[in-house]
Amino acid sequence: MTVELAVTSDRWLAPCLDFIRGPSGAPWVDSIDERTRAGRPKRVQYRRASSYPSNVGDRFLLDRFMGVAKFLAGLRLSPSDTEMLLALDPDHGDSYRTLCDAVEIALEESGILWRTARGTWVHSTLEHADRGDKVPDELYDEGTRWGFDRAGVDDIVERWRAFLDGLGMRVLAIEQRVIQDEFRAAGTLDRVVHLTRKLRFADGVWLPKGIAVVGDIKSSQLRLANGEPGFWGDYVCQVYLYASSRPYLIHDTPRGRRERRGDWPWAIDQDHAVILHVDLDVRPPTFSIWRVQLAAGRELALLAWGVREHERRTGLFVAGLT
Repeated sequence: MTVELAVTSDRWLAPCLDFIRGPSGAPWVDSIDERTRAGRPKRVQYRRASSYPSNVGDRFLLDRFMGVAKFLAGLRLSPSDTEMLLALDPDHGDSYRTLCDAVEIALEESGILWRTARGTWVHSTLEHADRGDKVPDELYDEGTRWGFDRAGVDDIVERWRAFLDGLGMRVLAIEQRVIQDEFRAAGTLDRVVHLTRKLRFADGVWLPKGIAVVGDIKSSQLRLANGEPGFWGDYVCQVYLYASSRPYLIHDTPRGRRERRGDWPWAIDQDHAVILHVDLDVRPPTFSIWRVQLAAGRELALLAWGVREHERRTGLFVAGLT
């Protein structure tokens, strides 16, 4: 379906408020069908779209790595911080949040998860670039941590813009909060882009001119196996959830915070989306585009939902009578 450019709006390009999140980062949202006694939408916790299929597949090595990483990060805590954490009441909810915050800070300071931190930095930099804003000084300063001086950061921005222009992509939405009620997932969609020309991919498939597709930005390592990224399997589910979602509009008003579901002014393609990859491991940085088959993403979402429902089942085992 073609997109009428007349309906583009700065509303979808502007920064928006974030979800209220739990200690794990999972968003709290207004329920679509449950109400409180006062008749207001009940607050419910949805899963993060970015980690939705985490209960599917073999995560042994990843969990092992994270365990070691958190242990090593803990060694960096000062004696006073360690004493404070050991004194926490494990049955108190605030204690859990304090511990989670301490672990996250220690992990960040340790540099163990540097690729995640670098990815957050380049996301923020490109967000300013796509809005036409000046890159803030703090992002220039952080760029030196990743080996990019001021001119290097400007070069990334210019190459990114040239990459999008070369693909004929016009940005329609930037970093918008979205919600997918069928799978009770929510998250932040990177981009919606309008294709001003058709795009051809290595398998001979063309994306037609005039459609709007989700564009998800990734900066993880690009390790190819048989011509495709070797460890991007979970991304297909994440991108599917974004493509099939609705905007979740959050406002601060004089009467308090207001949240509601909205609708896009364009039809987002439900067959395909794209991943826009930024490779910061080479100099100069390079960019590539990968088509995502959304039908496969829905299959993975259904599988993850089924596993989750199974985990909630009771009555699977019955004690014998003696």
